[in-house]
Amino acid sequence: MKKETKCVHTGSYRDVVVNKLAALEETEDGVLFSSGMAAMSTSVMSFARSGDHVVMRNALYGGTHAFATYLLDRLGIHYNFTATGSDAVCSIVNDRTKVIVKESPTNNPLMDIIDIRKVARFAKTRGITSIIDNTFATPVNQNPIKLGIDIVVHSGTKYLGGHSDICCGIAVTSSKNTRHIRTTARHLGGSLGGVETTICSPVTTSHAKISAEERKRVGITDSLLRLSAGIEHVEDLVADLDQALNS
Repeated sequence: MKKETKCVHTGSYRDVVVNKLAALEETEDGVLFSSGMAAMSTSVMSFARSGDHVVMRNALYGGTHAFATYLLDRLGIHYNFTATGSDAVCSIVNDRTKVIVKESPTNNPLMDIIDIRKVARFAKTRGITSIIDNTFATPVNQNPIKLGIDIVVHSGTKYLGGHSDICCGIAVTSSKNTRHIRTTARHLGGSLGGVETTICSPVTTSHAKISAEERKRVGITDSLLRLSAGIEHVEDLVADLDQALNS
């Protein structure tokens, strides 16, 4: 992305969480999400496009399985579920495979184990992005990045949160991969903001990524300000605007 709307896509609190979890997984960077499934689906879609192929384990978390069967088909992304074992994962890869997705332990509820290092090494030789859901193991028990995995995903609602009162997800990886994931997240997860009154310059916020020529064509000038009225009392808003314009 050429520009980043910092008030929407970044923040000091978010950065602290990302930096801590990236350190726990012994990697460089990451992206925080509203849920584990948001982290997983965005990570997959960041590295696979229409016509590509994705390999997944056949006993994945139900949400990940549903994401594949419901959404990947619609996006034109081919996929296969494979049996337990690193050899089975490697054997189903083809020339169109761009992503391998697995969990560790391998599945719930059977808790099978897979040779993470072997799959990661194989993926790298083929130029395939490897993604692992490390929710069950947590960084306390293993660091898949050190074993060669490209992207580690967590549902923060489980062990990572510690007390089951939050809903969040995270994908941690290298700085290069993080840029791809963050770009995809921006396209998928827009926000209209809160219920309070806001005033902003579209040129530097909502339409910053649109060229000056295109903005001019649709009537968005550099001096345009957008006032979005919220739930405050009208009298307070009028008074606030009056003092600002006359100061």
